[in-house]
Amino acid sequence: MGADVEMKDEGAQKKKEEAAANAKEETKPPPKELDVLEMMFTNVALLEKSVASKGEPRFVAKVLRQTMSSRKKITREKLADFLAAALADDNPCKASLLALAGSVGSPAPPPPTPAAEGETAPEALVPPTPPTPAQQLLPETEAYAHLLLLLVLVDAKDPAAKGASVAAMVRLGAFNRRTLDVLQARVVYYYSLAHEMFGQLVEVRAALLGLHRTAALRFDEIGQETILNLLLRNYLHYNLYDQAEKLRSKAPLPASRSNQQQCRYLYYLGRIRAIQLEYSDAKECLTQAHRKAPKVAKGFALELVKWITVVRLLLGEIPEKKDLTEGGSAQRAALKPYLDLTQ
Repeated sequence: MGADVEMKDEGAQKKKEEAAANAKEETKPPPKELDVLEMMFTNVALLEKSVASKGEPRFVAKVLRQTMSSRKKITREKLADFLAAALADDNPCKASLLALAGSVGSPAPPPPTPAAEGETAPEALVPPTPPTPAQQLLPETEAYAHLLLLLVLVDAKDPAAKGASVAAMVRLGAFNRRTLDVLQARVVYYYSLAHEMFGQLVEVRAALLGLHRTAALRFDEIGQETILNLLLRNYLHYNLYDQAEKLRSKAPLPASRSNQQQCRYLYYLGRIRAIQLEYSDAKECLTQAHRKAPKVAKGFALELVKWITVVRLLLGEIPEKKDLTEGGSAQRAALKPYLDLTQ
């Protein structure tokens, strides 16, 4: 009897502890969302860690992931604030970057409203901690600044993106640091994209060929695969399929490859094989690219579905209707002509 009472007491006590823990979790405030300027300053600290660890990839990967997730929040005012704080005053590119940003920075926050009698005074806004002088001098910080500027200009379809990308390529070409490889590869991508946006993609082909050769000599794997895909895109944009195949067959592929670049490579290879009438190989490449494509890349996946449908029809296969009716209304409308072909 006594043992039963003790067990009941222990069970009741355990239930009380669980209820208290659950109540504490419910009252716990949600995690504070980083301000975009604070996020950019945090990324500079991560770049410093990457340099200290001699190119640890997870730090740069986190920098790019955080930047892309907050891409739409990066305004010209926030960018100007970052450039003013993250680059040293004697940096030769600081003035030109600030001029291209086209803003004098964010206005000063208003003073806090005094609390009424009996109310708690509101917390004063604490500005984010800017990079240290040592972080300001890192070439990686400057490369990140160039990348942020290109993001803002390309998203705004600003014609200044072309000149900014050329200046970034010239400046970063003066460095030879493996810790810069990932950032430099991303800058090269926007260098090509900026010219493509304004119909001048052919102008960058010679420069891309030289950059690919340099990346191969430096054993820059991410640079090799990124620039190879940009060259294939360049050739296919002008329907130069034979030249694209010659380059692809002779260019060495890095041993370790990123999933994104591998998807693009398979997509371009599938298109080349389709034009060469090698439909089975084309279908295999395009299907692999579609399987590996990130879920957020809906436009890329839609383009792959179009090519896969055409190749399957050329092979005498009839694609299933559900493959062409998935997704939202915009996707179904884009695939309607292909659906009509299969009926």
